This record gives sequence, structure tokens and C-alpha cells, in this order.
Amino acid sequence: MGYGPKNKVTGESGVKHQIDVLTEQFNEDKRLLTAIECKYIKQKVNKDIIMKLSEIMQDAAIDQGIIVCKSGFTLDTVTYAEHKGIKLVKLWEAGENDLDYKKEIEIGTINIQSTVIRSRPNITSIDFGNKTIHFDPSIGVVYTWKLYDTSGNEYPLKPLMFAFGDKLKSQGIPLKNTTVDYTINGNLFLKIGNEQIAIKKISITGFLTINDLKYG
Repeated sequence: MGYGPKNKVTGESGVKHQIDVLTEQFNEDKRLLTAIECKYIKQKVNKDIIMKLSEIMQDAAIDQGIIVCKSGFTLDTVTYAEHKGIKLVKLWEAGENDLDYKKEIEIGTINIQSTVIRSRPNITSIDFGNKTIHFDPSIGVVYTWKLYDTSGNEYPLKPLMFAFGDKLKSQGIPLKNTTVDYTINGNLFLKIGNEQIAIKKISITGFLTINDLKYG
């Protein structure tokens, strides 16, 4: 979705965060964002880097984090990254002295069967006060919508939608239509095509589906 010094995301706090690489994946109907931080430095990465990335992920509703470096990680970093669910990758050029250089080893075949319970929030409408917009919950374009203030600052709707989804999952009641109201500070508006909608409030309505999935 973006990379480099100018690749920035706006968190729920309103602060913009620079992300070295931001990727998007889809697991079934669930959209996952991954932040990748690249540290080309001589010293080992310390746990402060993990703490910073973890805070950015929480503020910007990013699902997964990866840190790539060439010099390795301190022991505290490895422990803290495991605690936060952030993956660590040490990068180097493979050479002929590496034990696994160009080597293929077949150790057997593993058959795995698993059952997964998937909980999915479905947003069906958003009431902005002056206008209520209804849409097909299978269409994820609403997650890219952004609000604007009179100065042109952007405020993504995505964090509110993730918060709404978390609330439905915590309730754990399938197919129950639920509406949650969110507080609006200041004068905000939404642009959809050529239409500009003044925001008086934000009320999100939707329901939870729970599916029993089997893989194998």
C-alpha cells in the first residue's frame, strides 16, 4: 500500500506515523494490515523499537508487525517482541558456507485438519446526522472513507469501524442488529464523489456472523 519516508498513516489519535512498508492482505473476508520496519544499522535492535512499533500499530489499527534488520536483536527485544506478537527477521546474503545454501531436504508429509470459528462483523449503515448511508456488508470500500475538517486534515473512519467490530465480537451474539454512537469533535465532513456531507454524528449499525470453518 506504500513505502518509504513519505508513507504515513493517521492514527486514531490524529497523529501521522511513518511506516517503512505497509501491506494489505485478505484472509477470507478479513482485511489485514501489516507494518514492516527496516533497520539497516550496525548495532542490534533494542526493545525500544518494538515498543514504538507496537504503539503505532495500536493507534493506527494495524493488525501485524514485522521488523527486519541485518545485525540481529538483543535478548530483551526477542522476548518483548514475542509478547507483543511482532515478528523479527534477520537479513543477510546467503553464501556457500551457509549450511542450508541451495539445499532441499524432504522430511515427510504432514496432513493437518483444523476447525476455526470465524466471527465477522457486518456493517450495514452509518448515520451521519444529515444522511444515513446503507451498503452491502460484503463491500469493504467503506473502510477507506475519510473525514475532513475545514483545514483539510484527514480522519479515517477505519478505527471506528474496527472498534465497532470489536464490540460486536465481545458481545458474541450472532445476527443481532446493533447500533453504536460515537462522539464527534469539531466540524467534519465526508466527500463521496461530488457530494459533501456535513457530519453531525456517527452512528454505526451492523450485526455479527459466526461461522464454523473446517480446513484440511
